[in-house]
Amino acid sequence: DVSTESSDDDGDAGGVEDVRGSNRRQRGGMLSLPGAGRLHQRRLRRSADTADRDDDDDDAEGGSKTKLSRLQKKKKEKERAREEREQARMALYDSRRAAQEAEEREQRDRERREQEEQERLLAEEAALQELREEKKRQEDDEYRKWVGAIDVEESGEIGDEGRRRHDSLVKFLTDTARNMDVRRQKQPAADGSAEGDGGINNIMVLNDVARDHGVAVEVLVQVIEKLLKDGTVSGVFDDRGKFVMVSEHHYRRVAEFIKLRGRVSVKELVRECNRVILSQ
Repeated sequence: DVSTESSDDDGDAGGVEDVRGSNRRQRGGMLSLPGAGRLHQRRLRRSADTADRDDDDDDAEGGSKTKLSRLQKKKKEKERAREEREQARMALYDSRRAAQEAEEREQRDRERREQEEQERLLAEEAALQELREEKKRQEDDEYRKWVGAIDVEESGEIGDEGRRRHDSLVKFLTDTARNMDVRRQKQPAADGSAEGDGGINNIMVLNDVARDHGVAVEVLVQVIEKLLKDGTVSGVFDDRGKFVMVSEHHYRRVAEFIKLRGRVSVKELVRECNRVILSQ
C-alpha cells in the first residue's frame, strides 16, 4: 500500500511537473521547444541577411543610377562637342566656299570687262582703219588727179590756170629753200633772230600753203616729196601737218656742234637741232 501510494504520489508529482513544463513551454513560446532557439536565430540571421542584401541592392541600384547619370552626362558632353566641331567645320566650309565663289565671280567680271575692252578697242581700230582707208582712197584720187595733171601738162594739154598753179607752187618751194641759204650767208650765225613778216619762214603749215596756191594738201605733199627726191629741197614732215625745211646752213651748224662737243647724247642732239632750225 505504501508503495502504491508512493507511486501515486510520484505520478501526481510527475504530472504536475509535466503541466508546469507545458506551461513554461507555452509561456516561453517556441524557445522552450527542442532546437527552437537555433532555428529562430537562423531565421533572424536570414532576415538580417535579407535586409542587408536589400540594402546592398538599394545601394547598388542608387550607385548604378549615379554611374549611369554620369555616363549619360559625359556622353551628352561628347555629343555636344562633336556637334560644335561639326558646326565649326561647316562654318569654315561655307566661308571658304563663299570666298571661292566671290573670287570666281570677280574673275568672271574681270574677264568680261577685258573682253568688252578688247571688243571696244577692236571696234575703234576698225573705225580708224576705215577712216585711214577712206583717207587713203581720197589721197589716191588726189594723187591720180595730180599725176594726170602732170601728164597733161607734159603733153601740153593742161590749161593755163592749172599750169600757173603748178608753177607757182614749185617756184614757192624752190625759192624758199634757195633764199634760206642766201639769207644765212649774209647774216651772222650768232644772230639767230627771225625776221618779220617779210622774212623767210622755214616752217610751213601745209593747209595754209595748199590754200594759198589753190591745191589740195595731198597734192602739196606729193609735190614736196617729189622735190625731196630730186634734192631740190631738204626737210622733214612732222605729225602736226607741217613741213620743216632744212638748209645746208642748218646741217653745217649741227655738224659743228657735234664736232665741238665730241660726244653728245640723242637728247642733246635733238635739242640742238630744234634750236638751230627754229632760229632759221
